[in-house]
Amino acid sequence: MHDISVCECVMQGLMKDPVVAADGQTYERAAIQEWLDRGNRSSPMSGAQLEHTSLTPNYNLRSQIHAWQQQLQLS
Repeated sequence: MHDISVCECVMQGLMKDPVVAADGQTYERAAIQEWLDRGNRSSPMSGAQLEHTSLTPNYNLRSQIHAWQQQLQLS
């Protein structure tokens, strides 16, 4: 069984640097990188083996977070 608490992928607060891993899930870069640095090669969400360890920036989510933060400041 996978253990999300070990990698702390569910972080408190908004993501600052969201990335997409090989499992198609978005994680905070620091959390998933730590998971991978510990030698894990499986998805922290599903437990399935990751095909690769490359992380792709999730620019769409990052811009949505930024827009939401801007909207809050204008309120």
